[in-house]
Amino acid sequence: MLSYQLTNSQTLRFSSSYRPQSPGSSALSSNIVQMAPNIVQRGNPYLKASQRFGNNLIYSYNNKHFDFNTNLFYWYNNRAVNQYYILDSTFGGYALTYENARNAQQYGIQLSGSYKPFGNSLMVIKASLTPTAETIKTGSGTVIRNNYLGNNLVISSEYKSFSVQYMLNIPVYSLDGAFLKTNENQNHVFANYKQKEWTFTAGMYWIGIPSDYKTKSLPESLVNYSRHNRNWDNKSMLVLGISYDFSKGKKNEINRNLNNSTAPAATF
Repeated sequence: MLSYQLTNSQTLRFSSSYRPQSPGSSALSSNIVQMAPNIVQRGNPYLKASQRFGNNLIYSYNNKHFDFNTNLFYWYNNRAVNQYYILDSTFGGYALTYENARNAQQYGIQLSGSYKPFGNSLMVIKASLTPTAETIKTGSGTVIRNNYLGNNLVISSEYKSFSVQYMLNIPVYSLDGAFLKTNENQNHVFANYKQKEWTFTAGMYWIGIPSDYKTKSLPESLVNYSRHNRNWDNKSMLVLGISYDFSKGKKNEINRNLNNSTAPAATF
């Protein structure tokens, strides 16, 4: 990481990273799972680890009322693990399986920041917009493209020992193997009250709406598939919490949001 301070309120940073990514257990399993009368799913035990390279150029500006960041990013994934449908001569139908694609790329710009109308934490408006383009070049040379506008809005207020936070987003489709899937929708509100080491929390997930998930196959896919899940049990889900801080010295706060997405189970 390289950083240069332009002025007292402006900073320019460049970061570059590399890390290998091993295929998941479900992608490596050669067991066959029947999905439909003429469609099966199987992994590929011959997959190789992919190599993920990333670059970020970040400009930051902040003062009493504004905190603004611009992040130009580019990710290159060599031998990316790709899920796709193929004709299966063994079973006379189609198979959903995995391959090492030639490469996958993702690039765009993230505009994020916060605005404090009163110059303090009494009201803070945080927002981010991320126009993103993503491509994957399959083993056969076919190029799959997808564009989306990532977004997120958080409005928070803090006064003495009380704090309130509201979160909102509009789901967008992104590449996920052989499909396009939306991220989880948000329409949540939380309130906290701190009394010394004790914290009391009350909140509501998906105010007035269910959690919502959409999946559809790619236009290039051999199989036409779509799915729309709505979990009505999550509608206006009320959560209550109480915690006690045993730590001493420097205090670090970590916010964790509910995540309904889990990795698929693997069968060997």
